Amino acid sequence: MIQAFVDNPVNESSPCIVRVERQHIMLKLKIAATSMALAGMMLLILGDTYMSVSLAIGCTEVATMLALHAALKWTSPKESGFRKFALTLWTSGITLAAIGALRKMGFYDIPLSTPIDPVQSVKAAGFYVLLLGALSILLAVIVPWASPKWDDDDED
Repeated sequence: MIQAFVDNPVNESSPCIVRVERQHIMLKLKIAATSMALAGMMLLILGDTYMSVSLAIGCTEVATMLALHAALKWTSPKESGFRKFALTLWTSGITLAAIGALRKMGFYDIPLSTPIDPVQSVKAAGFYVLLLGALSILLAVIVPWASPKWDDDDED
């Protein structure tokens, strides 16, 4: 059996291999988005310095970008200008919201090792981190590994 595989290797451009690779990419995006969102929430809840709250905002921003990328990849799997435009637009909006949350927290004026009151951290960044973290997790859970309606591997 091993000799048969060596004599007839799998064609890596076959539709089955491409579909499996696409599923692995989607699974990695889903895991990365979920873990970054959870890391952001944990940093916000357990953190006691400005650095931890700033990292919570950064983790949430990255998680939301990954979840949106997975959702756009699911809804329009073909490379298109719309997908790139939508991802660029949403990424810009999320980044501006993160900068606004950092500015509201006073990130630019205070050393990062300064302790922060938990009430102040939740008040300043809680809405951003918790809302976008929950949205990221929800999107990562909803997006399937592969969608049968976009099975375009047949070239008939």
